Amino acid sequence: ILKKQKNIQTSTNYQQQAKKVSLGQSKEEVLSLLQPTQMHLRLQSMKAAEIYIDNDRLKEIVFFRSRTFADGIVTDDEFTPYIFEDGVLVAIGWTAIGGPKTQAQSRNNNSTIHLHSRFIY
Repeated sequence: ILKKQKNIQTSTNYQQQAKKVSLGQSKEEVLSLLQPTQMHLRLQSMKAAEIYIDNDRLKEIVFFRSRTFADGIVTDDEFTPYIFEDGVLVAIGWTAIGGPKTQAQSRNNNSTIHLHSRFIY
């Protein structure tokens, strides 16, 4: 129950700070606003950043825990991606990167959790 409360508090803190973020801000500005909202999360409740080069530009996707579901599993749709190009915020949200690969699912009558994956080709 304590873990669930921390995740809910993280989501609340994130929602308050996310309003202060806008496209064109530097990565440092965005991280200074949003990283403190994630400080109570355990490593298992986080999603690692992705970094790659595209057309000679450094692309970074940083994920912040923005909500939580009662299904007990950590899925992509519990995070909001922030996409940086050469250190500048150019997009926020899953639409920019093709949508989440995993999504939370409700429990069926047998209390079994189903995790559906969607692969993007």
